[in-house]
Amino acid sequence: MTIAGCSAIGPSARSHKIDSDTELIISSATTYRIVTAVQLSRSLPTARVTVNDPVYGRLKHYEGFWLEDVLRLAGIGFSGETMLVFTCLDGYQARLTRHEDPYAKALLAVRDLDSESGWEVFFHGKEKTTPAPFYLVWQTARRAGEATTSPGTSLPWPYQINRIDLRSAIESQRRLLPAGAESRSDVQRGYDLFTRSCIACHSINLEGGALGPELNIPKNITEYRDWSYLVDFIKDPSSFRARSKMPDFKNSLTDQQIDEILHYLRWMRERKPTSE
Repeated sequence: MTIAGCSAIGPSARSHKIDSDTELIISSATTYRIVTAVQLSRSLPTARVTVNDPVYGRLKHYEGFWLEDVLRLAGIGFSGETMLVFTCLDGYQARLTRHEDPYAKALLAVRDLDSESGWEVFFHGKEKTTPAPFYLVWQTARRAGEATTSPGTSLPWPYQINRIDLRSAIESQRRLLPAGAESRSDVQRGYDLFTRSCIACHSINLEGGALGPELNIPKNITEYRDWSYLVDFIKDPSSFRARSKMPDFKNSLTDQQIDEILHYLRWMRERKPTSE
């Protein structure tokens, strides 16, 4: 995901105006705001970037607002003890903690400057869609004497964002990994794998995405699905369900890694919240 840096935009793109009135929720423990792209444009300067977009697989040009400006407008301070959770229209969630790349800068894009209609259509699976209404893209600056750098695969590029929440990173981990896991290396490894590969779509104790089902309450998935079924399903969901939105993991997770995720899920059976 190499970033090409800012560049000039053609005359047709310059004529675009931000006209989306879709709502964006921004919340924290002390803040709850609903804003639109039009309202943001009245309060914040817009920015334009050129990025090597991993969704489209080529250079793209976007207009939007720097994420730090949006958070500041909402009165939210992002620190090392907090995380940002971006929720998308379909329930997918992306999580962002403070990253170590000082050159990476996040833009909340509200317009695709390469498209006369405002957003270019792409295929998500077999469905046509766009990144609207809000799309998080990353730009990095050039280091002296070096080629343009990449923000790295650890930084999220969620699209169709409709909500941004500031959360306590400690509270999130407490719900996902209660005390006691330090004595189980397989559970710890399974937790690490789950938070890398699964949490964007699935939740544990209602912590995580809602694109796929909650996996622990009221019943843990290992309470009603047997081990071998779950292993086979994780490897190739489409062999069980037509039009499954879950990707297959047969080439990205080993059998041992799938077992470790299941050990973590089974361990969480006895660690459900007392009330919700």
